[in-house]
Parts: sequence; C-alpha cells; structure tokens
Amino acid sequence: MSTLGRAPANSVMSADDIADNSINAAKVIDGSIDVADISSSVVTTTGTQTLTNKTLTTCLPAGCTIQTKFTAYSTQYALTSTIAATGLHDSITITSGNKIKINITYNLRTYAHGSCSWLSPKTYLYKSTDGGSSYAAVTMPGGQGWASHYRDFEESSQDHAYHDGVYPMLWLDDSPGATTVHYKLYAKLNASGGTHSAWMSADSYYPCTIMLEEIQG
Repeated sequence: MSTLGRAPANSVMSADDIADNSINAAKVIDGSIDVADISSSVVTTTGTQTLTNKTLTTCLPAGCTIQTKFTAYSTQYALTSTIAATGLHDSITITSGNKIKINITYNLRTYAHGSCSWLSPKTYLYKSTDGGSSYAAVTMPGGQGWASHYRDFEESSQDHAYHDGVYPMLWLDDSPGATTVHYKLYAKLNASGGTHSAWMSADSYYPCTIMLEEIQG
C-alpha cells in the first residue's frame, strides 16, 4: 500500500494487538511451551481443574491420613500358655517414607475356677515385611506386650468367675520397613493354679477389629 509522505516506523507487536479469545491450541506449536513459560499460579483449587498427562506429587502435610483399611474378625480363638497368632490380621501398601497407625480392638472373655489364684492374658503386635512369609514381634516399651486383663481371685469368690471386656491396642509404626506390611495380633494366657481359660471373640459372636491407616510422613 502506498503512503503519502514518510512511511511510519515499524513497531513490535504486543498483547494489546491481539484480540481476546482469538488464539486456540491449533495455533500453538506442540512442545514449544514448557513449564518455565507458565506462571506458578496458573492452576488453582477454584472450580474443576483438568490436567492431562501431568504427574502430581503429594502435597498433603505430615500427619494427614492417606488411606484407611478395616477388617472385622469374629471366629472364637482360645488363648494358650504359648504366644500364638489369634487370626486377627491385615496388610496395607503405602508410599515409601510414610507411617502406619494400627488400631486394634478385641473382645476378651476370661474364666477361672477352683484354686486359680490369678490370670493375665497378654497380647502382642507382630508384623511382616516379606509378604507375610515370616513375622516378628514389634518391640514395645518394657517388652511385655499389652496386659489385657489381670485378676486376683479370693478364696470366697473364685469359683466360676467369668469376665468379659473390650480392649484397645493403638500403635504408630514410624519405620514400617517395607511398602507392603502385614500385621497380626498374637496372644497368650498366663495364670496360676486351678482351671482357667481365655477366649477372643467368645462364642464366635463378639467381633475383633483391626484398622490400618497410612499417615503422611
């Protein structure tokens, strides 16, 4: 186009020269924009955000619950004088570096008769980091496990003494040792003299439960 007089000076195009909403993805060369070209605040938590082919890292603060698993067990188990697995167990797979909170609740019935002077059921938490092939006791302060119920019996009232109770076990495993960890409840019965017994989930009616939670490390 011809002009009258001197031609105007060339000028650099700016954003003001482009109409709003006039460029779509078809006009952008694939791969020409990288992360450094995008503002750090381009994605917000407002509304619904759709991200395609993007890897998001965990941004929850330490202590948050990532996932929860829960199992109930109601098969009667008779305790003996030897530490053994009770049947209550579960496993959880976590992200490396996170922790596991174990919350167990079990129903326990004890019985003493005759010359039994005392009894004390004890429970222990065991775990496996090799897929459940082998288990080892979780080390507790004092190394004695949980004393679920301790009872002395007097001569005048010891015959046919039953006791039912619900007992909790709460533990934080801050060094799981594997990404998939199995946990089992073990137990044994200590007592002195006479006839004595103890059962979990007595009559296969009262449930025992185990809840595992993955905690952000």
